[in-house]
Amino acid sequence: MGGQCIPKVSEAYTENRINEILDAALEVSARKPLHKVTMKDIVRQTGLSQGGVYKYFANIEEVWFALSNRFDLEIDFKGFLTQLFAASLSPDQTLRAIFTFIGQEIKASMESGYSKLAFELNAIYASQPELVKKQLAEQAAEAEAESGHGYNYFFQQLMNYCAEGEAKGQFRPLIPLTDILMLIQVTVDGIIRDATLELCFAGDELPAELSVRQSVDRLMDSLYISTMTLLGGF
Repeated sequence: MGGQCIPKVSEAYTENRINEILDAALEVSARKPLHKVTMKDIVRQTGLSQGGVYKYFANIEEVWFALSNRFDLEIDFKGFLTQLFAASLSPDQTLRAIFTFIGQEIKASMESGYSKLAFELNAIYASQPELVKKQLAEQAAEAEAESGHGYNYFFQQLMNYCAEGEAKGQFRPLIPLTDILMLIQVTVDGIIRDATLELCFAGDELPAELSVRQSVDRLMDSLYISTMTLLGGF
């Protein structure tokens, strides 16, 4: 007699199971410091067996990397930019739309809990450089497989757009484009960092005029004006 056939697990089933585990990890990380979260916490939150979780993730670092990648893949940078550039708007309208989009994504990351996760991961990376190397390698592989996702792709496309605008005479940068892009990146990072700290520790205690979290739209508008000024676009 032949052996029994073991049914194949569909890709959809696997994807759903992975997302179930990642959802559980996000829920745990929302109420517990990231460096204290264990695989046991995640197993308990899912209600699965230990083997049911370890089948997909060998350790806690793999969970965090997968969760970070999932957030990146959920943002359709390529679709947004393709549609925007096809609209043939003026340079100032295009850049305003880009900064508005970034502001919307910052606020979405606050609501989803990703900003807290990213902030705490950076703190862990600071003391464990080997994790940084692993994450960068995974991000490079992900970028190859999923072109059009991630902030690195987004900022590279922004750089390309500004360079094309300079070549066409639409922009006359006051400083090198690389410096302008760096200013945008560190400013966005700073807004995310301070808004996340405020969300986690200050709550609603700060008055609206001093709250970074409540001023994301205004700050992105200021960054747009600063960028257009440095590009010589006004």
